[in-house]
Amino acid sequence: MKQPEVVECTSEQVQELIAGVRANQLTEPQQELVVQALQFHVWLRFALAEAKIGIKKLCRLFGLRTEKRSHLPKEKEQNDPAPGKPRLPPEITASSPTDPPSKKRKRGLSKFTGAKTVEVQHAQLQAGDPCPTECGGKLYAWQPGVIIRLIGSPLAQATRYLQEKLRCALCGEIFTAPLPEGVPPEAVYDETLKATLSLQKYFLGSPFYRMERFQEMVGVPLSDSKQWDLVEEVGDAAFPVYQKLIQDAAQMDLAHNDDTHMRVLELMKENQDDPELERKGMYTTGILAVKGERKIPLFFTGRQTAGENLDEVLQHRSAELKTILQMADGLGASRTKEAETLESNCLTHGRRKFVEIFEAFPEACQKVIDDLAEVYQVDTFTKTRRMSDAERLKLHQTCSKPILDELQLWMNQQLDQRIVEPNSSLGKALKYCLKRWKEMTRFLQILGAPLDNNACEQTLKVPILNRKNAYFYKTLHGALIGDILMSVIYTCYLAGENAFDYLVRLQYHRSEVLKSPEDWLPWTYRQSLGHLEGKQA
Repeated sequence: MKQPEVVECTSEQVQELIAGVRANQLTEPQQELVVQALQFHVWLRFALAEAKIGIKKLCRLFGLRTEKRSHLPKEKEQNDPAPGKPRLPPEITASSPTDPPSKKRKRGLSKFTGAKTVEVQHAQLQAGDPCPTECGGKLYAWQPGVIIRLIGSPLAQATRYLQEKLRCALCGEIFTAPLPEGVPPEAVYDETLKATLSLQKYFLGSPFYRMERFQEMVGVPLSDSKQWDLVEEVGDAAFPVYQKLIQDAAQMDLAHNDDTHMRVLELMKENQDDPELERKGMYTTGILAVKGERKIPLFFTGRQTAGENLDEVLQHRSAELKTILQMADGLGASRTKEAETLESNCLTHGRRKFVEIFEAFPEACQKVIDDLAEVYQVDTFTKTRRMSDAERLKLHQTCSKPILDELQLWMNQQLDQRIVEPNSSLGKALKYCLKRWKEMTRFLQILGAPLDNNACEQTLKVPILNRKNAYFYKTLHGALIGDILMSVIYTCYLAGENAFDYLVRLQYHRSEVLKSPEDWLPWTYRQSLGHLEGKQA
């Protein structure tokens, strides 16, 4: 069905149409409006039934693009600041509250850390020679000129070796030319290929079948089953590192956690075979452990929820450490059942409740959104000034606490004085925030406590991208390999390390990684390589 135009009606127009229908007295424009509304209704039901429309498109149809304040209805946005004394110091309000810290990417030649270096020497000149201009001076080494040349290549390249064979006409003995030094006697798949496939699949989200078609097109066939075998080898090599990352994550100061749905065919078959199965859900849990500048992302796929997976991680936590701070979305599935945590809830989830109902309650929602924008403005200021955790806490207590105290008082008044119906959508949004107010404002009491769980949601984009392109895992073992590689690769990404080089090194030094994985973490492996090279020298 072709998508009809979206019909926009005010509540007054809707009431007029209803009255006209009941009285059988519709004007010609009203009749056309009814026809358009019915056509849109039929199309929308068809699109939903046939899964031809997603949440994002549905939001765009009804005017909601994102949760940004700039995308809220312009006619209902309060552009003028409230009269009275400003609540934030001028040095904070000088920048936009919605502007993130500056993230200008340097694209200079120094960024090409993975480029192969070729030194080009003068053919006739060298340091110490007299100047060719005959000025009497001597040449000395100067800063070299740098040219970067970028080339492209398929995911897998192949080299065919044709070995010359000579056969004796009398005895029949065959003599075969030897292969070049370093070339194995049989066809093999290089470690660099395995690392490339792992990154392409578990970081860029390319399905195996798509890479198979690409390789066939460029004349180097590589079946999807063979690709799986190769990345499985990389996952096996990285498994000790994955286990060590879990142990180290348990010792961190802060743990974000959240879930996203994931399909596993093996579990889906269990659901079909056993309709009475107690738990049928399937998830990928993302846990982002943070301590200072160090970040460890972990992924776990199966039937366990975010809280249960965090429980298993925290089993490795040292008893001497203080209670870990947990940032989650406030749902029961995200809470731990066994491990003790200091729970903190996401302020963005509370804000989202008011963005969703902005059209119905613009004035009240605008107040909440504007007040929270000032709090985020303070937090952005702390990041741009690179404040310490103690300085950040002090600034939030000075600037953000009065704003949030006044907002909490206003929310309670709306419900206590029956200004807002408690069972309305606005009342439910208010009760949602008030119920979690203590957990949502931990950043006013605890050093380093974040405002929201956005960092974990960004981390979960890695498995979500894989799900978007590949749809499902076939088995739990396949999901485990994905969890291992996504965790290790994204840890490299957050640490600023070259994940390709790292995966290649793990394969070359598989036995050393198995013996002491702590020496082969993304931030320690270069030192271990240096020790090995020193011993060999």
